[in-house]
Amino acid sequence: MSARQAALLLAAGLAAVGCTSLKPVDLPAAALHSEILAGNLVRPGDRIRVRTQDGEQVSLRVVEVREGTIVGKGTQVPVASITQLESRDFSAAKTAALAGGISGTVLIGMLVALSSMAFMM
Repeated sequence: MSARQAALLLAAGLAAVGCTSLKPVDLPAAALHSEILAGNLVRPGDRIRVRTQDGEQVSLRVVEVREGTIVGKGTQVPVASITQLESRDFSAAKTAALAGGISGTVLIGMLVALSSMAFMM
């Protein structure tokens, strides 16, 4: 793998991570439960983090919501036990900052390489 390919792979990985963030859902517990059960807050494929009444924090990718339970791969969380919910949302500001940072780094690298080549001639 060339250095250029490695840099592009690293940039793509950072872009995938940098474009989302966990956002807390600001609702009282009863409203939170109702909205989850109605399918308005949590859908299959969503990445979420919940805190339960006993203080446990669980991060999962939602497989389904059924019979009052959020089901993830290898874990289940009863909706009635959830006191806090955070869901992953797209962040335009993070995406713009990441794109600007990557572009700036590539530009600086190109300028350094060109100046090195000119110095060698």
